[in-house]
Amino acid sequence: MKKISRKVKRHRGVMLRIASQHITTNNIDAVAVVLLELNCGCMKVAGASANGDQVGPMIMIPGLPPKKNRVPICLKCMEDDGSPDRVIGRGIMWGIDNGKKPNEKYRKAIFQKAFGYDAPNLDLENINWI
Repeated sequence: MKKISRKVKRHRGVMLRIASQHITTNNIDAVAVVLLELNCGCMKVAGASANGDQVGPMIMIPGLPPKKNRVPICLKCMEDDGSPDRVIGRGIMWGIDNGKKPNEKYRKAIFQKAFGYDAPNLDLENINWI
């Protein structure tokens, strides 16, 4: 597996945090943020409601930091809009109310609705960056 620089990891973490904040601020029904990680390093994120339905639009996050005169989304994603066939990782980031995550039964119900199976909680420090 190709080693990723700290700069790229930092960029992805910052972009994910910004997108998550945007989603939860602009969608009052969002209780979590669903993440799809693509094999090119780009990510797609969207809000999830308490019953697991998508809330708001899916947002594409580029996998590499922007450079002068470069389109922020990779060519693969421009061609196929981040095809589900290229998803290599899935997860959910929870909004924490009063310092607590939703209980496990509640989280599993949302995982099941969003992904069709039990997806992992995301630890941004240990996410599988490609």
